Amino acid sequence: MQFGHAQEDYQAYNIPMPTRARGTPANRELTARLLLENSARGVFFSYIYNGMLRVYITLDEDTDVYNDEISVLLRNSIEASGCGGGLLWVRKQTPKVIAFLEGEFRITLSDELFFYEAKKFSVRRGEFDFKYDSGLEIRPYEDGFLDECLRLLDESMVFCMPPSFHADERAHYLEQFRFYRDYLSFETFWKDGVLVGFYWNNGNEVDLMAVSPRLQRRGYGSVILSRAVEKIFEKTGSDEAWLIASSFNAKACGFYAGNGMAVTGEYRVARIGDSIEADLQMRADITKIYQQKHLTLP
Repeated sequence: MQFGHAQEDYQAYNIPMPTRARGTPANRELTARLLLENSARGVFFSYIYNGMLRVYITLDEDTDVYNDEISVLLRNSIEASGCGGGLLWVRKQTPKVIAFLEGEFRITLSDELFFYEAKKFSVRRGEFDFKYDSGLEIRPYEDGFLDECLRLLDESMVFCMPPSFHADERAHYLEQFRFYRDYLSFETFWKDGVLVGFYWNNGNEVDLMAVSPRLQRRGYGSVILSRAVEKIFEKTGSDEAWLIASSFNAKACGFYAGNGMAVTGEYRVARIGDSIEADLQMRADITKIYQQKHLTLP
């Protein structure tokens, strides 16, 4: 299930912050939580970007069953951020949540646009430090891996806003993954029979790479990225491999930089209805990539 694709589905609110900013907080993720305990499902996600706390609360139906949990998560995010300002995005279709937050946190309307900022990371042929010593088993994607891949996506892509519940669209991804397997490069990585992660490429782009949150920080991500980049240079003949990462995702940006990839472009876009408006600061090549791929907003 995917919901809230357009900016008009969300309303931005200012979050009153109890204290002045403690310096300039570093960009980082604070909390990523799937809300799955009841029939209604959703995501709470908070992070710091450019010195401001940013929070997204998305539920697939209007309910107050998560109010207590949301209250704790939001209070903890406010306290941990050390920021002097905060913005909150909530789906307009969930007035019970909005009313609760207005009463509990005194949030006020904001005209801030729902936007996406991203970086292009690139590496040139001959400059990448390939890493392979991990004991991972590499298997080309098969239909029998579908459910495990979808579960891993749901667990590892909580930061994507608006969120998707990939497992709800099994038939769609069955066909999509077959296409990736047959026409692109789609490989899965296993350790002792457990799915660690996977990637697929599109031309000379690492289009998607995912690692199980339970198995991160063990060097597996570097192995998967190495394999993806190797396949690009092997299959395309290109002298450059690249990928796109959300600018606020400091962990991912640090990971790619730590593996020898350099930032070669930045862009910012805002979705207004079905149109996409691009900030003038973006590089022309990144703009073209964005328009061709129609990347979804976080």
